Amino acid sequence: MNYLIHNCDVYTSHDIVENGLVLIKGSRIERIFPSSYNTHDLNLATNINRIDAKGGVVIPGFIDLHVHGGYNVDVTNESTDELSKMVNFHLKNGSTGLLLTTLSGSSINELKNQVKTLSRMLEFHESVLGIHLEGPFLNPQFRGMFPADAFRKPSLNELKELVEISENTIRMITIAPELDGALDIINWCSQNGIIASFGHSGADYETVRKAINLGLKHTTHVFNAMVPLHHRHPGGLGAALMDDRLSVQVICDGIHLHPLIIQMLVRLKGHHNICLITDANRSAGMPDGEYPLGNFGTVYYRDGRVTSAEGQLAGTGLTMIESFQNLLSFGQISFLNALHAVSTTPACVLGLQNFIGSIQEGNDADLIILDRELHITDIFLKGKLVLENSYSE
Repeated sequence: MNYLIHNCDVYTSHDIVENGLVLIKGSRIERIFPSSYNTHDLNLATNINRIDAKGGVVIPGFIDLHVHGGYNVDVTNESTDELSKMVNFHLKNGSTGLLLTTLSGSSINELKNQVKTLSRMLEFHESVLGIHLEGPFLNPQFRGMFPADAFRKPSLNELKELVEISENTIRMITIAPELDGALDIINWCSQNGIIASFGHSGADYETVRKAINLGLKHTTHVFNAMVPLHHRHPGGLGAALMDDRLSVQVICDGIHLHPLIIQMLVRLKGHHNICLITDANRSAGMPDGEYPLGNFGTVYYRDGRVTSAEGQLAGTGLTMIESFQNLLSFGQISFLNALHAVSTTPACVLGLQNFIGSIQEGNDADLIILDRELHITDIFLKGKLVLENSYSE
């Protein structure tokens, strides 16, 4: 099916085509042009569908590098049908790209089962880009609500086994670089196409800088589950904030990070080094209530906040469209630069910027149409209309 989207402003990675048109042929973006262009010159196929965006905006689909669950399902579920509910929920909220993220406190055997099941999701869902291992090589002092005995000493052999079980679908691993053996793993990941991310860690500044030199590229939910910034001891957080070789994940709910900290991150890291994530669990898309967090206990979802019984933050109920709206609300950032944080930059982190993450001719047609109130009306995934509310002609 071919589509022509019109009556819209089109946001590419570097500018805005006001009152533009987007031509989709098959799975790709074929052309982007102004409305003054005579579309009769395009020799369009007779089966083209014209989509009236009603004065809205066309933006690239969102890419979430860190998502555990949604719609009362999480990654510990062994049913691909159930996992599909989670994936489809996030797709309908704009996430045309996902890294399905393991739960930090899973045992090594549970991880093997999770990875095996999650790898199958790539066969069924074009929005699933791979797996993010959040652990098991994390510092138990920064475990959150997970059991300390679930975390393991870094083992390259164990990681290689997980990669093999995943059929090479693991794209990212969160690791504490201060642990014995972690630097060897970071170096191996760098050489084998896996993004090493610093998180759940008590690493000092010097250790993180050493890890960066060995190939560390990314930071998991910056500020959270790491040593706070100190004026005499900048720690790993100081390295994450000041070294442009590290991109950072940002939970933009106004709870995990104060809006002022969001603004600070925008100034320090710039839109080219910030990736909004949801860190969502089962509560995303659900009413306030109690929800299981894998096999580790119960979390409580109230007024947008997800906590353990002791009141400790335990992930979120966010979607990427909500994260994007929040960033625009209190991030002091332009609309175009905010799009980088939800689409273009995470695509660059994954090395997929020539295919997804921006509206460019030849890229995959992963697109969202928003109305002027920033509500999603239509979503395209690889050229297929998966959510339709606008008027089709």
